[in-house]
Amino acid sequence: MKAIINYNNTLCELNSAKIRLNLLMDRKEALYSKYFPMNKPLTFDKVDGGHAMNDPMNAYMIELTTPDERTGKSLDQEIDEQREEITKLDQYLKMMDSTLTNLTGLEAELYRYIVKDGMKISKAVEKVAETSFKDTSTIWRMYHKSLKADINKLKKC
Repeated sequence: MKAIINYNNTLCELNSAKIRLNLLMDRKEALYSKYFPMNKPLTFDKVDGGHAMNDPMNAYMIELTTPDERTGKSLDQEIDEQREEITKLDQYLKMMDSTLTNLTGLEAELYRYIVKDGMKISKAVEKVAETSFKDTSTIWRMYHKSLKADINKLKKC
């Protein structure tokens, strides 16, 4: 059961990290739009680079790479760190997937069908009941109750 809880927590962390990365990318896009608006035509200075004082690319890069007072990191650094975090969590989930596949027991089998294979709960219960030669009401009553909190937690993530 600990493996299922750890898998759940890691999956929730991965979803949170992806949402955070999307937020950071939106901030970067808003910053770019601030210096290069779509409704204003480009002048020769902006296309060619121009002088350092008039060049919006210079100001954009400075603001992109200047550390924020609250976080102590620049927006660019935060985006890179978030991408690394997502990569690391993906690797952990792949290792956990192989472990989860090797787990035995009706709870693990039911969880694997619902979470990993994406099966609907009622179909997963029927399949587990069929393979374990048990009645579906037994699976619902005995095993689904113990997994219900973990499955609901994933729905909230």
